[in-house]
Amino acid sequence: MQQAYHLAKIWKNQWADSDKIKAIQDRSLARLYYAASQSPYYQALFGKHSYKELNLDNLANLPLLTKTTVKEESHRLLSGAHERDKLLQEKTGGSTGKPTQIYRTRESTYWSRAAKLRTFFANGYSLFGRTAKVSYYPAGKKIYHRFGIHRYINVNYDISVEEQVKRICETKPEFIEGIASGIEDIAKYGIEHGIKLPYPRQIFTNSESINESIRQTIEKAFGCNPIDVYATTEAKWVAWECERHEGYHINSDLVIVEIVDDDGQPCEAGAVGNIVLTDLTNTGMPFIRYAIEDVGAMAITGCSCGRTFPLIKQVYGKTIEFIKLPGGMQKPGAPLLSSELAIFTAIDRYKVVQKKDDSLEVKVKLMPGKVIDTDEVKRRITRVCDGLECNVRIVSDLDKTEGGKFLPFTREK
Repeated sequence: MQQAYHLAKIWKNQWADSDKIKAIQDRSLARLYYAASQSPYYQALFGKHSYKELNLDNLANLPLLTKTTVKEESHRLLSGAHERDKLLQEKTGGSTGKPTQIYRTRESTYWSRAAKLRTFFANGYSLFGRTAKVSYYPAGKKIYHRFGIHRYINVNYDISVEEQVKRICETKPEFIEGIASGIEDIAKYGIEHGIKLPYPRQIFTNSESINESIRQTIEKAFGCNPIDVYATTEAKWVAWECERHEGYHINSDLVIVEIVDDDGQPCEAGAVGNIVLTDLTNTGMPFIRYAIEDVGAMAITGCSCGRTFPLIKQVYGKTIEFIKLPGGMQKPGAPLLSSELAIFTAIDRYKVVQKKDDSLEVKVKLMPGKVIDTDEVKRRITRVCDGLECNVRIVSDLDKTEGGKFLPFTREK
């Protein structure tokens, strides 16, 4: 009931004019300021910068909140406006290292779930459709599941891909949601073994940067182009695609997104920069101007679907997912390598790590019974990476993060 109530309050905002959204943001920032001013961290920060209020006019003048600060001073971020034992606890996915403990209010969780439902309903979802959840963490049973509402079929990572495919085929879900690489694994297995997978009405991917190769594999196996979602543990449901796939609609009634350069200055629309998030709903552990260490770019124009929410044109991934090239230039690792290695049809999946000396360690998992010329792989990667030293080796499997994510490229810290 709470989800339905919160969804009803925000549903029409995706078509609201900018003045209405700004008014919502200012009201939310006022509430956030009250809660944040009762935490030791923000109390000191507001005092240092002479902040008596928080609004759209002065928000960008506050220093960024870093991941290091959240990890080392999480207890100082908690607001005294709430009893700690009544806050809900979550952990980040750990894609940049050890998972971090996050606290949020129950009210914030309701808003997040409403935002998720808005995304799903905007893309053809039905509350009575069976949904397969491909995830590291199983979905818990809720009371409303007994009435056939929002039913989940768990397809967990603790069973083999063969068993996951079998479960998908047996249950024939109308919708699928989950980590992009997990759904891709199922799609690849089906294609490789000639298994006709059921065609769902829609697929929702999350947790990882999705590229064209992943999209094509999923669409080939399941018959639909997935709807990708940009969500984080810290700020929850940030932005989402619609059926036009022209960018990610920002839930700007619930979160403020900024794209800034390395000096913290705003980037022009279309320019690639660092993503900064302000969660407008979580007054238990406020995240104000949080540098999440993702990189992206705002769209220059709006979406042709008619929604007025601003668009993120592309989320390129974590800052540690950018290759450092000779001369100081950086490029998104996964898209660069994916386009270069697409010619090698024997490759099932790869993982590249840039070492502290800037050399590249390339681990390649092959399709069953296939072979590959590793010297040719090395030549191609070296060429596209401007001569970086590269070591290629064949492996039987590739690891994921503690949260079940797969990172095709990362840099050693």
